[in-house]
Amino acid sequence: MNATTPGIPRPLPARAVGILGRTAELSRIRALLPDRRIDGVAVSGVGRSRVLAEIADWAQGHGFRVEPITGGRGLSALVCTVLLGPATRVLAVVDDAHLLSEADTELLLELVRQGLVRVLAAGPDGLWQGENLGRVDLPPLGATDMAELARAITGDHPAARRLAQLAKGSPRLLRELVHLAADHPADQGGSLAEVIELRLAGLETGQRQALDLIAAAGFAPLPVFERLVDRHDLIILAEQELITAVETPTGWRVELAHNGIGAALGAIPAPEPSTEDDQDHATGLMCAGRIEEALGAARDRFAEADAAHRSRHGLILAAMLLAHGQIRRAYDLLCLLPDGDPRWAILRLAAAAQLGDPAAVAASALPEASATHLAASAAVARAWAAAVRGDLDEARDLLCAKAEDTTWDRALRAHTLGRLGLARSAAPFWHSIGQHGYLRARLDYSRAIATADADLLAAVAEQFLTAGALLYGAEALAELAALHQRAGQPRKAAAAIRRARMLPVRHSGARTPGLALLAQNEPLSTRESEVVRLAVSGLTDPQIALRLGVSVRTINNHLHRAYRKLGCAGRVDLPPGAGQ
Repeated sequence: MNATTPGIPRPLPARAVGILGRTAELSRIRALLPDRRIDGVAVSGVGRSRVLAEIADWAQGHGFRVEPITGGRGLSALVCTVLLGPATRVLAVVDDAHLLSEADTELLLELVRQGLVRVLAAGPDGLWQGENLGRVDLPPLGATDMAELARAITGDHPAARRLAQLAKGSPRLLRELVHLAADHPADQGGSLAEVIELRLAGLETGQRQALDLIAAAGFAPLPVFERLVDRHDLIILAEQELITAVETPTGWRVELAHNGIGAALGAIPAPEPSTEDDQDHATGLMCAGRIEEALGAARDRFAEADAAHRSRHGLILAAMLLAHGQIRRAYDLLCLLPDGDPRWAILRLAAAAQLGDPAAVAASALPEASATHLAASAAVARAWAAAVRGDLDEARDLLCAKAEDTTWDRALRAHTLGRLGLARSAAPFWHSIGQHGYLRARLDYSRAIATADADLLAAVAEQFLTAGALLYGAEALAELAALHQRAGQPRKAAAAIRRARMLPVRHSGARTPGLALLAQNEPLSTRESEVVRLAVSGLTDPQIALRLGVSVRTINNHLHRAYRKLGCAGRVDLPPGAGQ
């Protein structure tokens, strides 16, 4: 191609040109996506963005709810869909997945591992190698397909063949080369990044500033950009396929056409998340079993919040404190916050009831009307209040009433039934499919108690403790001790009790049926505590006997009784701080 070659027209939009040479790969992806033996599909190779768009359209027509994720954007919407929306097949479509932040990647993959979401991700070869994903590689397109594609997007221009050869089997690079050739009537080669750099260099100052603003602002509404930049510049950027407009339920938004453009513009900080994003992110972390992380983030955001947002961040922090088991702190915080949000009343009633305080429950009454997405939380709060009044029948009816059939709803109701001593009533929730990790533990808690499955209950306790749900872990250990005691295994029972008592939940203010089991187990006597304390300090039996003025045999008897209560095999098993 040279200066005399007729000018190359702007290429057609990518979706206006049929996808070529990918029949086998598209068929394989369509077959893999519904396969329950895997968690989704990872696509690598060339032309993967176009393939992802094609499969996303197909998935929407085949029973999937598609949630696009780009550069971390869309995770909040995905969390809301999974936790609060109706049960459905949710497909997260992630282009350039390797560019997600580490935190966003871990949150997304945890939702995938738990079976809450299926994923269709595009990235380099080996993307998320350790995950249970089907893998499809897209080799470079053949010469015939590239030539046909070049003719289609250039309008059968004489230079099409040459451009197809320069693109080396990459549809995206071909499109960028066509754009570049339209502006510069000379042969152009190089990598995609190099070609994009050349295109960006050809922008006028106003157009480049507009593109920088769009990259920095992320998924912002179109009217915002129309107020901030010249409309003509937006049109030029759209014609060059540097930006694209996407229709959403709330209107049109503008974003970069692909992440390669963002990479060429340089590292751009993400905008500050909104309080709604904070709520979704905290809920997602909690659902993923990362309560310690969610609590830390909520505490930091509350400390930094200005007066206008302090109440909303306070509600998020209170919810995390409740999940962590710090009931008294959650209640005290809620008493300091204004009561304009319906979540405030729900959280306060739940906290007051778990404190076992009838007066606080009466002062925290919940209005009858609650938003649909808060129905399960409201039912749980009212059930705890009924239990405080001694009406377990009402508590059971509230928790078993038909409601929104969401993952979060089922786990929350099943777990609460178990915590209130109504484990058998949770049977309809036990067989919810596709759940793993923390949410599965909440579903399995009541099942383990009702079926006297000590191994399952031990696994549930470990999952709670790993997640940072210390109160739930202590309750599970107390119930586990009761199972061992009934099975005639006092040593195992004592070991579970000992571990539960080491958790910092006794000072949380919580008064729940599970924690009540801890108080029912035989404590060390005053003399036994004294002897154990001296033994832990390193004194021998004769030294302890001499100090206390009793016989060595008496010391031996005290220690053996203490070993039985503590679940220890001998002196070496005594935990630090025993006898305090």
